Amino acid sequence: MANMKLVCDYKQILSNFSNCGSSGWKFIGQEQNGLILVSWEETLSGSPDVGFITAVGLFNVSSNELKVLYKFDRSVNIVQASINEAKSVLVFVKKVMETRVETTEIPHFYEFHIITVKDSYFINCDIDVKSAHQVMAQFLYRKKVGIDRFLIFVHLEGITLYQLKSDSFSDGMTKLTTVALETVVKVFSWAQWDVEHQCLYYIFYRKTTKSDELGELKNEDTSPTLSSLQFNDDFPHETVLNIPVNLPLDLDSSFNTYEDEPIPLRVHGSSMDVIVLSDSRGFVCICYHYLYQPVQTPLKQPDSEAEDHTTVHMGYSVTLLHHGIVVHCKIPGIPWAEANRLRPTFAIGKDDYLFVYLPGHFIHMLDLGIGHQPCCHIMLPHRAESTEHWFAIKISTSSSTLLNMKTLQTYTLDISYQVLLDFFYDPNIGLYNKLSIIHYILVHMQEFDIICQLLTTIAEYGLNPALQNIFHEILVSGTYASVVKSLPSEATKLLRFLPFTTINNLDTIEIKNFSKTMTLKQEALWNSPVMLLTPQQRLSQFRVDLWTQLWNLITETSCISRFKLSTVAEKLMVSLVCYQPEALSRCSTPLSPGSGFSINASLLECSNIGNYKAKHLLPFHEIERCTASKQEHVISVNLRELSIHLVKHGLENPMQVHVVATRYAAAQLEMSRFLCSLITKSCAIPVYQLKGFQLIDELPSIKKKVYYIILERYASAVDTLAYPTPQGFSSFFTYLTYKTLPFDEFVQHIQARALTLQIDVMKIILPDLGDDSTGVKKKLRLLQLLPRSRAKRLLNQWFHPVSLMIRAREHSLGILSGLESKICPPKNFYVKGSNEMCNRYSPLDTFLDLLTAKASLAELDFNLLVEAVMSSVDRYDGL
Repeated sequence: MANMKLVCDYKQILSNFSNCGSSGWKFIGQEQNGLILVSWEETLSGSPDVGFITAVGLFNVSSNELKVLYKFDRSVNIVQASINEAKSVLVFVKKVMETRVETTEIPHFYEFHIITVKDSYFINCDIDVKSAHQVMAQFLYRKKVGIDRFLIFVHLEGITLYQLKSDSFSDGMTKLTTVALETVVKVFSWAQWDVEHQCLYYIFYRKTTKSDELGELKNEDTSPTLSSLQFNDDFPHETVLNIPVNLPLDLDSSFNTYEDEPIPLRVHGSSMDVIVLSDSRGFVCICYHYLYQPVQTPLKQPDSEAEDHTTVHMGYSVTLLHHGIVVHCKIPGIPWAEANRLRPTFAIGKDDYLFVYLPGHFIHMLDLGIGHQPCCHIMLPHRAESTEHWFAIKISTSSSTLLNMKTLQTYTLDISYQVLLDFFYDPNIGLYNKLSIIHYILVHMQEFDIICQLLTTIAEYGLNPALQNIFHEILVSGTYASVVKSLPSEATKLLRFLPFTTINNLDTIEIKNFSKTMTLKQEALWNSPVMLLTPQQRLSQFRVDLWTQLWNLITETSCISRFKLSTVAEKLMVSLVCYQPEALSRCSTPLSPGSGFSINASLLECSNIGNYKAKHLLPFHEIERCTASKQEHVISVNLRELSIHLVKHGLENPMQVHVVATRYAAAQLEMSRFLCSLITKSCAIPVYQLKGFQLIDELPSIKKKVYYIILERYASAVDTLAYPTPQGFSSFFTYLTYKTLPFDEFVQHIQARALTLQIDVMKIILPDLGDDSTGVKKKLRLLQLLPRSRAKRLLNQWFHPVSLMIRAREHSLGILSGLESKICPPKNFYVKGSNEMCNRYSPLDTFLDLLTAKASLAELDFNLLVEAVMSSVDRYDGL
């Protein structure tokens, strides 16, 4: 379970700056550079009639310093404030409550005020804003000194831009006059100010008209649209974003209750809980939540008919503009009394994840990765219930923290390694969460050592069908992470064409969380680049800001065609059927010409997977005694197909194609070795003293069977993804299967091409079968499954009468059919025995006469033929 970790208690820090009795500390605004406006109440001991006065200060989060800006002569309910960059003028909004006795109504009114905090300034202000709708004010921070502008927000009425005009006098006084410049937004239902990027987000409703059959125009339903205004220093503000949003709202609601939220500054009614999160790298996320009831009869809690026990569905949506994707999550069966109080908190956390925190239910980690599509989301349970409202606040250059506006305490969501490990071992979390955790650890954290801990209990899940999917994710994610770490900067743009996970980014997934089944769905936005201004359409074409970064991310991810490993697997299904190692040679190395595979430069850089420092301890010697290995064939096909794909799609960096393809192919092999060593370690196989076939002979039968089950999943996972296996694995796994399964099942695996009978393993298996009648039949059965040349080599090394007769028949058949070439040197022919024995074997003379009629004496192996005939005459029963 994720924990809330206390970062700072600002109320305790701020209390140390006040000598008098102070209380009612609250944050009322945020400016750039970690500056926060605070207000508090102080008691006046000398004026008991007054009681309390309100003070406003500017708190520097970085240095923990508080500067008192202004003290009122009475208590003022300030809900929001802002100060200009020169720290001389303060605008604030106070909330006034008026009581009407005749109607017993207690309406709230918002009033705007502007004051100077320096004695040398005085203001001539004719702004009179007093409204029952929510009012907020915010200064713009500009590079031009002496020109101060601020915005006044009035909910459902408009947003107006004002400027302070300064006039200096000879006595040192400066007169400030407020001048209304323009109404930047006329009517809006929701607005948010982004302090860091100096941009304004707002939602308005656009009416559409459509003509009927008679040609008359008729009004259609209004649709909400989210727009963004970017305020520039040297140019007028400009609309950079227009995107329709699907908000499940009641547009006819005429009553609004307000929750004043100065950090971040948002103006909206209670029915529209929307927040926009952004990052200077180009992240823009539109987040909102909603409650609804399904069409069918709502569920009831057992033995209760109270209205409070009626259940509703809760949902939230996150629009990831930089990927053009909308993530929907729905949680069913929440009691209305509880759902009415729940309010999810959205915050951008570390490792490029967006946290959705719902107290008492879960912490949802949404993948925001820049280099890949967002599809590996993690759902962590969270049982600690809380009725507090949390707000995401960015108080430094680090990731966002959660702020409790009542206690002024900031927290971070502590997702430790142990939390992920415990959650991974939970049998109820589902396969999707397990794969997402593996992706998070390898790609985002690049902690390969934690994968070792995840697989410590792998022996307990040997029969779990999801184990192969886990191996798939480790191989694909680990390969991508290794390439990312070792790739040069000029080739990083080609990373978006490499596979990074096995999870489909547009699948609808059901996730179990406690007793509820949640639904997670992703949808692609239609033509998302149209919603944003291109850099050429901007007023300043060469300015680099949030929106140019967003445009770059959208254009880079809109038409990505990632390399599919299934393409290589399909080609290998054909090529490996006719694969003949004896017919191939090692004349060419697939990674780079002129250098051996083991000393390739890219392999040296990838030899340490990620930050994994332990040495790969494989249970076999990485040697294959054949002219050409399957490993080289698989690597060469992967390298060729990936190079073709990169050349076809990565036209921006054609010179880096070979670098990326080479390192990816090398990382594939290293991840295959890495996973094989982890499996061996997790199964507690001692590899320090014995290796290879001797190690298998020394293993207990139970451990041997468990090890075989796990390695079988590994071999299947590697073959499915078209990954190369370490040299020596094929023979090792074949011998392990031979020692674990009955002989008939072992033969079935060979016939299904799941195993390969190499020379080295056959030299061990054939003597182990014995030379009795049953053993000879098994040997012959295995020899029939081998390629002709490989079986012939083994027959030459099998000193047995059956081997003699088979070789003799092959020799005779080749001569009689005219296929025998002159491969045998001339030999001296000598047969022991008397003339009587020669007369006895007169059929042999006839047979030899037949052979000599077809071939010359130099081509005949008389010793082989005579020994075979003698064995046949002796009536050997083993044939």
